Amino acid sequence: MNLLLREDLLSLLRNTETPAVSLYLATHRAGDTDAEPIRWRHLLDEAESRLTAAGLRAPVAREMLAEPRKFVNDALFWRYQEEGMVCFITPSSFRYFALPFAVPDMAVVGERFHVRPLLPSLESNGIYYLLTLSLNSVALFQCRRRTGRDIPLPEGVHNVAEANRHDDSEKPLQYHTVGKGPAVFHGQADPGDFNDTHVTLFLQKLCRELEKLLAGERAPLVVAGVENIRARFARECRYPNILPQGVEGNPDRMTPEKLRAAAWDTASAHFDRLRRERVTAWVESSVPGLAVNGAAPVALSAEEGRVSALFLAVDADVRGVLDRENRRVLPGDGPEAVDLVEYAVAQTLLHDGEVFVLTPEELPGLEDMAASLRY
Repeated sequence: MNLLLREDLLSLLRNTETPAVSLYLATHRAGDTDAEPIRWRHLLDEAESRLTAAGLRAPVAREMLAEPRKFVNDALFWRYQEEGMVCFITPSSFRYFALPFAVPDMAVVGERFHVRPLLPSLESNGIYYLLTLSLNSVALFQCRRRTGRDIPLPEGVHNVAEANRHDDSEKPLQYHTVGKGPAVFHGQADPGDFNDTHVTLFLQKLCRELEKLLAGERAPLVVAGVENIRARFARECRYPNILPQGVEGNPDRMTPEKLRAAAWDTASAHFDRLRRERVTAWVESSVPGLAVNGAAPVALSAEEGRVSALFLAVDADVRGVLDRENRRVLPGDGPEAVDLVEYAVAQTLLHDGEVFVLTPEELPGLEDMAASLRY
């Protein structure tokens, strides 16, 4: 199943086609081929009822949900899941993604996609990438603190031999394979034993593929490997968010648990520093009007593209009608009312801002939301 990347999210936030259906389902990594398809069918039935209640003809509503209904009887689909899944549907589009965190079951029909449950992946901390890098084996993972999911890499970059398979500019490397497993190199513990030209070509090919895979992403990349290979990779790769501190050592000799723990230590230190810097800038802002607090000024500023950093209280929940002329929020839950937290998040991300969820201790005096403004 597809991972939700930043470019996917921005594409969804830009959607203007209606009606827009958002379906969220809590799933399990081991897969529950009995209960999950039933719950999925119930969500689809609920979405169809809401579509017809909104004025869509029943045959059109059924056709709109035809593709996701195919999952109901697909046992293989349910066998390989993550902690959650989400499906976004319009009359002409259908996209679904695996989520590395739990979400509540819900079906939402509206004028825009419902992204509030995605907040764990929207805020600028928590999601990071881990690259395990040795001459013998390369793997890429999208991670949170306790979970990680493999991101398949294209052929030709899984190890130094594969990258040089069609290159005869130098004498081939000495290696052998065991069954159908990866190539095993003689003297692999010492990268200096390898021909430098082969290693350079391997790293160049790997970097170009990673740059394509992570294009538009903001999440930090933690690299696990011996120091000289990590240094060469960092000089070659143009992904802008490689953390200077990586995981030292040959990842081929580390357990997955040790790798994730060490990578999280590095990533969490980066997230904590980033949060402190953004909060400090808000607290110490010396320019009047560049640090705002409260739903109305924040949501309106986000709409205008002025928010560089959005701060949300853990339990933020504001709904109302934006009175743009008087720059205020009118209370109410009528048809014109919107979820202002979700709206502020969407507008901030669409205008290249950052999102942080904070506790009262991290930002005293925080109402439902606050923001640092660009101007």
